[in-house]
Amino acid sequence: MPCLGYGAACFAKEFPDLLQVPMKDILHASRTRKIMTCRMKEYYAENEKCRICEKRLNCAGGCRVNAMTVHRDNNTGIDEDACFFRLGGYEVRVRETADAAIRRFSLPEHSIGIPARVLPAEG
Repeated sequence: MPCLGYGAACFAKEFPDLLQVPMKDILHASRTRKIMTCRMKEYYAENEKCRICEKRLNCAGGCRVNAMTVHRDNNTGIDEDACFFRLGGYEVRVRETADAAIRRFSLPEHSIGIPARVLPAEG
């Protein structure tokens, strides 16, 4: 399924209605397919800032909807909000706050929907 954020995006009216058109037909529409798909190879080719970023494996370019809201017709634009969150230390602060709450209330991690810390492998 496509990300729910696409439904609230400024360009949402350009998408066919999922209730009226089968998903397989939507994914074959060139404009929709271009917007909804983005390979990291293509993304990094256009964005040196992201290609050399230490957080690239965690971030993967951020949210395409956020990026396209700023860079209208560019599915490979940079999501500056993701940069702010990850490089500004907010990712760590959110994790620390969640860990403190888990300890304080003796909650198992899976009960509140916060996944265990897993870092993807390079490659």
